Amino acid sequence: RIMPLVLKEIASSEATNRRNAAFCVGELCKNGGEPAV
Repeated sequence: RIMPLVLKEIASSEATNRRNAAFCVGELCKNGGEPAV
């Protein structure tokens, strides 16, 4: 449920959005994967 938003951020041409998306992905991975929303 979260991934489409993350992919949209990564696809953005703005470096800030890519950095934010990478941070979010890192947090998800650190917490054991995508949480059940």
